[in-house]
Amino acid sequence: REGLLDIAGPTFTFMHETIKQAAFNLIDVADRIPIMLRIVACLLPYCKNDEEADAYLFTTVDIINIIGSQAVSKNLGQSRVFAQLNLNAGKKSTNFRTALDYFEAG
Repeated sequence: REGLLDIAGPTFTFMHETIKQAAFNLIDVADRIPIMLRIVACLLPYCKNDEEADAYLFTTVDIINIIGSQAVSKNLGQSRVFAQLNLNAGKKSTNFRTALDYFEAG
């Protein structure tokens, strides 16, 4: 339906948090972490240190932080990468509270 998604090229975002949450809730609880880890793996190559990659960086880190320690702590190398991404997102954030959240999560 019109107005539910913001489509920009090959990417899209939900226009409202409620729609995003409803779509997330459609995923079986047991499948959520594996699916989110696959999404993160697909986004990682786009999280370079340039301005064009900022949207990918913030999206990737937000997904990582939703996953939390449930899956990340099992792999030390992955934990380091995720911590570095949180650090990068915190440095690039223009909102103090959001930056602090990234720093704390990392």
